[in-house]
Amino acid sequence: MTDPLTSQVVNILRHDKFIARHNFAIGALRIWPRAYHDVADAITAGKIRVGSNLSAGNAAQYDMTFAVMDVSEDLNVLDERHRAVVFHEATHAHLDMLAFGEHSGYENEAMGYIAEALYTLAAKGRDVPSHPIRVVAKPIAAKVYAGMYAIPQADVAALTAAISAVPAYNRMPRYTSNGL
Repeated sequence: MTDPLTSQVVNILRHDKFIARHNFAIGALRIWPRAYHDVADAITAGKIRVGSNLSAGNAAQYDMTFAVMDVSEDLNVLDERHRAVVFHEATHAHLDMLAFGEHSGYENEAMGYIAEALYTLAAKGRDVPSHPIRVVAKPIAAKVYAGMYAIPQADVAALTAAISAVPAYNRMPRYTSNGL
């Protein structure tokens, strides 16, 4: 029997209608709507574990080393902000599944923040305008929402600069996608 938290995450990834426009790329890093179904399948198959062992201050996180997506035990499937952070972390999980080895951690995080902002825009949810990374990600997500696929290098540079300025991220410039 699957625990309730895992069931909620799988349900969000499989059935949320607001992921239809999640189709964008930063170089070789790519995401598309079906990718989230693939993450749900990997969770169901036990290749990715859902837990709730969060670092201080995080609403959700994905650990590429152990293929674990941690989310708050207070996950509220009716709250678009909660669903948005699930898609942020599921984006990291999908990129991990692609097994393309070492790559820019800043670009990987940029993919997550764009996915989160795009979800919030599509769901017409509230955003977090005071968060410096989300302020940069939001207009990029608006371009993706309007149909842009490849994120322009100037936008990538602005977003990765905002990410690298955050102490939690500036210690992790490289990520390794190992295919679970």
